[in-house]
Amino acid sequence: MAVPAARAEIAVFIHSPSGGGAQRRTVTLVNGFAEAGHRVELVVVTASGPLRPDVSPRVRVVELTNWHDRHPLARLPRRVQLFLALPALARYFRLTPPQVFLSAASHVHVPVLLAHRWARSQVPVVLRMSNHLTRTGAGGVAPNRRVFARRLARKLYPDSKAVIAVSQGVADDLVHSIDYPQARVHTIYSPILTDDLRERAQMPLDHPWFAAGQPPVVLGVGRLVKQKDFPTLVRAFAMVRAVRPLRLLILGRAKNGKRLQSLTELINELGVAADVQLAGYVSNPAPYMKHAAMLALSSAWEGLPGVLMEALACGCPIVSTDCPSGPSEILDGGRFGRLVAVGDDAALARAITETLDDPPDRQMLLARAEDFGSERSIASYLELLLRVKDTASSPSAAADAVNARA
Repeated sequence: MAVPAARAEIAVFIHSPSGGGAQRRTVTLVNGFAEAGHRVELVVVTASGPLRPDVSPRVRVVELTNWHDRHPLARLPRRVQLFLALPALARYFRLTPPQVFLSAASHVHVPVLLAHRWARSQVPVVLRMSNHLTRTGAGGVAPNRRVFARRLARKLYPDSKAVIAVSQGVADDLVHSIDYPQARVHTIYSPILTDDLRERAQMPLDHPWFAAGQPPVVLGVGRLVKQKDFPTLVRAFAMVRAVRPLRLLILGRAKNGKRLQSLTELINELGVAADVQLAGYVSNPAPYMKHAAMLALSSAWEGLPGVLMEALACGCPIVSTDCPSGPSEILDGGRFGRLVAVGDDAALARAITETLDDPPDRQMLLARAEDFGSERSIASYLELLLRVKDTASSPSAAADAVNARA
């Protein structure tokens, strides 16, 4: 990647370099920005997390707090930690402001914009919408709190200079739900296909279920949260397993013990415990995707499910719910993987069976993955961020800021 003529100072904010999809995309972005020659700071509430070693040495990591794993504050919910870090984030805006600031995941936008207001900062902020505004928290948050969150977004989001939506579905949802100006919303797919992903897919896989002569394995990847709707996947699997040898392997940690217990009880109730494994968090799911019979996504909603693009890059067949939003965009309306209605376990079981009987061409899947190359995505992010920076630093923009304060 060519080094630009003038370096920009870019700050990117997430809660921590944990193992989630939004965090993994963020690490890819900051590494790419730094490789392009820009001065990049990854601003975090806490710097610990499984993705911390993946952050390039060229990226300066700014930790807002000194909470460590054993500190009581480190055990508080993420949303509480974010709000407790508001003074430190406001101080960052005041004392070491970058030229442009990217808020990199939907759940951090409100704290970022509150800190931005508190600091009376003129740093241009760009929001990366990684999930649906209207669906985030659905089923897990009281309706009155969701309404309040949307009202807060309607109040604060206009402070941002632009929004990067990870899919067209996310973009449409934002514009329609809070009347955010459509001209300031830009759809840019996440940076998925990287040399690192290709290398990780080639790593050896030491799991007995993938040995020669074993039954095919259906793979599920994601946190055990309501959004991913793994109970529907388990029920669909049980239907297929009743008529043919098959196994289900789910990679992802449980957000709480209650959900893990509930899913385990369902597996036992359906009598498929011998053929289902809840493996927990796996730092490198790519080899599993390469060797699985298929990846099944049962989500009730998404922003842009990176796991589908990763599966394509590994040549792994896909079945997915046609949830809002992303799967239909990634799979081109079903051309690159079967789509079924959300929550329909019977339809999902049929899609699994049909994919086992008639898998898609692997080379076709690999070719589709090229549409989600990281270089294209990083270049699009940089183009927008630099345009926002230059517009904000122009004399007319400075005059507008003075008039706004007057």
